[in-house]
Amino acid sequence: MKKSVWITAAAFLILVVAFTGCSSPAMPPAGITITGMVEAIGAVTPDRTDEQRLTYEITLENNGTEHVYVDYILPTLNDAIVDRVLDEDLRVTVDSAIEPEGYLTIGGAFRFDASGLSKQDIDAMGHLITHIRVSFASVLEIPGGGVR
Repeated sequence: MKKSVWITAAAFLILVVAFTGCSSPAMPPAGITITGMVEAIGAVTPDRTDEQRLTYEITLENNGTEHVYVDYILPTLNDAIVDRVLDEDLRVTVDSAIEPEGYLTIGGAFRFDASGLSKQDIDAMGHLITHIRVSFASVLEIPGGGVR
């Protein structure tokens, strides 16, 4: 009977470890960080201040040892601005690799309805972009130089 208790306990531990690994959030490749971000807001056209454009630029740096392929970026917006966004797709296609110890600067923009908002109201919202989602893949070398 003791043997079955140990087998059951071992099976339980294996399942806990297996499912813990499956439920962890997706992590970026080692060494990928956002090292800078700049954003600016301005009128889309000089005669209409009710439609504004937020333009941003981020710098991704690869301090890892492998090339990292960046597919796209997608900003996550502050709740105060989400319902005012006029553009349907905020995704920015990057389609480029960052070499080890290299960096990549990526820019994007979106329009939003600013009717009824003063400059102070917009400033009071804080950062309109709260996070940047990055879709990427690591590019790995094939041991021995590849398949012949």
